[in-house]
Parts: sequence; structure tokens; C-alpha cells
Amino acid sequence: MHRHNIGRSPARPPGPTAQSPSEPATVVGDAEVPVEVQETEHEVIVSLALGWAVHDSLKVRCAGRALTIEAERYTRPSGTHVNAAGWRCSETLRRTIALPCDVRSAEASARYRQGVLTVHIPKAAPRPH
Repeated sequence: MHRHNIGRSPARPPGPTAQSPSEPATVVGDAEVPVEVQETEHEVIVSLALGWAVHDSLKVRCAGRALTIEAERYTRPSGTHVNAAGWRCSETLRRTIALPCDVRSAEASARYRQGVLTVHIPKAAPRPH
């Protein structure tokens, strides 16, 4: 189980290298990644199926009423040995999800488990009228 605090980028370990400029990464469209947003009495829960993502590449940011997710998938080009230096980024997901209410983004947490990224964001206290 991997649990991360929002807004903190984990240090990337040595491994896959960036893709060469001659082969640009494909940006995954919104329709290709299903998102589920649930609102409970105390929090907003956002779930994305990202079974193909490299967990070290996940970046989750929450600001205002928006949640931004970035993730990468690496592939091994044909003809290379199983060596991290031969891998390249083939797809990148960048998605911003509108949240249904005001939240306390500083208290948000994320977990990536069995290919599903789940983000829990506590709701902000209602403003007095």
C-alpha cells in the first residue's frame, strides 16, 4: 500500500530515463481514464483507474476546487534488454478534476493500490451567511 500526502513530490529513484525528443509522449485523453467523484458528509473521494501508471511518477495536487493528477507509463522499446536505461515514457496523463465543494486541500491524502489511485479530501467548514 502506498500512501502519499498531496503536494509532495516523491524523489524519483534512478530508473527510466526521459524519452528522446524525436519520440514525443502521447497525452492520454480524459475519456480514456474513468474518474469517480463521491461526496460524503465529511469528505470528497476521487478514484481513478491507473493500472498502467508507474507509481513513482504520480503527482497529485489539490488547489481551490480542483484536483490535478499527472502520471506516466514507461515501455521497453523492442530490441532492448530488461534494463531501466532502455525504457522510455510512452504516455502521460494530465487531468484536472473539478471538485463539487470547497475542501481543505492541505489535509488531503492519496493512496495508489492495485492500479487505483484514491484521493481523500476533507470538506471545508461551511461558511456562515
